[in-house]
Amino acid sequence: WRGELGRGRVNVPVLAVPVRRGAELALDGRLDDAVWQDLPATPLVDVQSGAAARVATTFKMYWDGGDRAGHMVFGLRCEEPDMANLRTLTADAGDWRLFSADNVELLIETQVHSYYQIAFDPAGHRIDLDRKDGLHSTWSGEVEVVTARDAAGWTAEVRVPLFGSTQAELNPELGVSGDPPSREAPWYFNVGRVRKRGTSMEVSAFSPTLTTGFHEVLKFGKLTPP
Repeated sequence: WRGELGRGRVNVPVLAVPVRRGAELALDGRLDDAVWQDLPATPLVDVQSGAAARVATTFKMYWDGGDRAGHMVFGLRCEEPDMANLRTLTADAGDWRLFSADNVELLIETQVHSYYQIAFDPAGHRIDLDRKDGLHSTWSGEVEVVTARDAAGWTAEVRVPLFGSTQAELNPELGVSGDPPSREAPWYFNVGRVRKRGTSMEVSAFSPTLTTGFHEVLKFGKLTPP
């Protein structure tokens, strides 16, 4: 399986994830902790063309853990010139109406599992989906998502626990199965944002898929250690 991961992927973006073991994080959604300050911000681009997105979104990330288990931590900044019309349609986790409003999605392919989808809205409501061999909504990633808002946009801090490469065999309904990305066995992933206003929709991603959505696995970007 590991040898298959990179096959067929051409000209995808590559991102090296910094390591910050034991970093203090309040997980309040505000991105003001010291750990975020020296991390590079990566922009999302138009999902179809790869051009600069009309409304900016950036993300930072780091690995906090050991060689087998720990957390991949994401920090996202979604600029928003129309905060008064920021759309959320659900009040509960797991509600599929989340996809009909503003949302961010993380798509994660580890060395042993392709792939997981974690989606959340500006209020922090979340849906976890396992996309391997279909669509499995009973899977839970045990992910923590906290969001915050200000006058110019909304932010999120997301902590994704990693349970090791045998987790899918031990309990396929729980947790991200895989080891931390290495040079020999990287991850492939995408980060996407959907922004809806009236009948219009803007879609941006870390790695453009050249389609209207995010689910083009061979277009996922490559994630490596520093």
